[in-house]
This record gives sequence, structure tokens and C-alpha cells, in this order.
Amino acid sequence: MENFNKPYYVVDFDMSICNFEILINDLLAFKSMDGGSLSSHYPINHLILESGIQEISIKIFPLKTETTLRKDAYLKIKVHSYNSATQNYEDLNQAFIYQTPSFTEKQYPIIVKKATFNAVVPFSIEGWKSSIELDDSYNDDILKFYQKIYKLANTNKEQLFNLFNKKFVEVDKALYLNQNNKREWNNLFNKLSKENFILQPFPSKINTKIYANKKIAEVTNINGDSILSYRNINDEEFNLPFLIHKKNDSTDFEIIR
Repeated sequence: MENFNKPYYVVDFDMSICNFEILINDLLAFKSMDGGSLSSHYPINHLILESGIQEISIKIFPLKTETTLRKDAYLKIKVHSYNSATQNYEDLNQAFIYQTPSFTEKQYPIIVKKATFNAVVPFSIEGWKSSIELDDSYNDDILKFYQKIYKLANTNKEQLFNLFNKKFVEVDKALYLNQNNKREWNNLFNKLSKENFILQPFPSKINTKIYANKKIAEVTNINGDSILSYRNINDEEFNLPFLIHKKNDSTDFEIIR
């Protein structure tokens, strides 16, 4: 591991006939609620703030119309890293592995697995280290901030970028990226405009979720989509999700992921 000067952590999953979600440090890393079969991986460096012990939580659900996990369902999860400086995908450092038990003799309505793994990274990111803990008394302020972001998406893309920029800077640092975020931002909205994507109305029904041990909030529509949801006449969709927190010394929320 010493020669991994740019370790890139991913969560690798292989599943069949179930639904699941994976949280790293109590932040959603990946979620699949479509059943069927899926085999892929997803980066998680941006959910790691510094070297040390990281939390992982795995929740496994039955198919949407069923109450127990099927006998032939399974899920296998791995967390490993490779050296992104060399792009050698064969040289992996395994940090965590989990596989569901056999369901042939016992029925399970849901499985929850919580564990930890050690990560070694060359960065330390502020993230939500000094964020306040959120409770129900903040719900109105959280909603007002999301409404503010929605309004800016319609009126001031420059100011909107400034509010997203801390997220971009921290994620770039964690993923060893060096790119012109302002240019990418402008290119994104130029493309959305060219392809006639329209920002959908602010949802009348919302879900508010609290993550990162009560330090990060997210507001979505009832289906879990971002409040910044775009659609064109071809029924193509684009979502711009974001999570918010509030620092101890701040008067307002800010976008953090």
C-alpha cells in the first residue's frame, strides 16, 4: 500500500434479485431499487475526509412488491483501492468484503450490515467535521435553503456555481482531479439549453433525509430525485443532486456534497 501515492477507493458490488443501498460514513454511496441483476463499482473517495477508520452500512431489501428476500437472492460487496497514479487495476488493496448468507433455509425481510474498514489517503478534507447536528427544528431552514437554490437555478447560474464550488473543490481533491469547474459548469448548462431541458417545478411533496450522523441534509422529491430535475420533450432526464450542512460558525447552510 505504501506505493499507492494516489489511492482510489471504490465499492464493488455484485447482486441478483434484491434491492440494496450502501452508505459510507453514513452518506449514501450507491442505491439500487430496480431488482434484477447488477455488477459494477462506484468511487467513494469523496465520502472519505481523511485517513483512518471509515464506517460502512449495507441495507438489503426484498423486491418492491415482496416482503421477504428471495431464496436465490444474493449480494456481494467489496471495498478496495488501486493506485490512480498508475491506473493499475490489477494491483488492488482489499479493505472490506461482505456476502449475504444463504436464504434457502431462513426468510429475511431485510438485512442490515454495519462494519468498518481502514482507509489510507494523502488528503485531509474539512467536509462536515465542524458541522452542527441537525434535528427537526432545522427542517424549515433546510427547506428554505433548497428553495433558494432552486430559485437561483432559474435566475442566476453564476451565483449558483459559487454555492456549488466548495463541493467541487473538495470532490476534486479527493478524486485527484484538476479541471476547470467553471468551464464545465457553463458547458453543462449550455448543453441543457441546447437540448431543450427545462427545470421541473419545485416538488409539492418532498422527502428530507439526514446523513453523516445528523450533520448533512438532503431534500428530494417523493421519488428521491433532486429538486434540480431537468426534462426535455423526449422525456430525457437530468438531475443535479446536492447535500447541505451548516458549520458551527455559519449563519446559513452551504452545499457540501
